[in-house]
Amino acid sequence: MGVSDSGQPFKRVSVTDYCDGHEGNGVCCFTLEEAATTGEAFTVADIAALESWETLTVVRSRTHAFRAHYIFDRCVGDDVHVDLVHADPELNAFQWGWHLVYAHVAFIKALWQTATRC
Repeated sequence: MGVSDSGQPFKRVSVTDYCDGHEGNGVCCFTLEEAATTGEAFTVADIAALESWETLTVVRSRTHAFRAHYIFDRCVGDDVHVDLVHADPELNAFQWGWHLVYAHVAFIKALWQTATRC
C-alpha cells in the first residue's frame, strides 16, 4: 500500500503486473538493451517511428527531469514532440545536495553522449 498526496491509500503495482494487465490497451512496455536514459531514448525513438507517434510524454523524477528532457529531445528526432512531466519527491537537504552534484556530472555525460550518438 502507498499513500497519495491527498492521504488516500492505494495499492502499489509492480511494473510487470501493470504491463500484463494493460497489454493491448495503449500501454507499451519494453526491456532496454542499454540501461540508461540514452538507451530509453533510442528504444522509444524506434517505437515512435514504428507506431508513427507525433508526441511523446516522458515521466521522470524532478531530479532527473532536465537531463532526461535534453536527451529525449536530442535522440528521439524532430518528427516527435517530446513533453516531460515530473513528480516532486520529498527530499531532505542532504538528498537534494547529493542529487544536485549527481545531476551536474550526469548532464556532462549527457552532453557527450548526445553529441556523439544522437
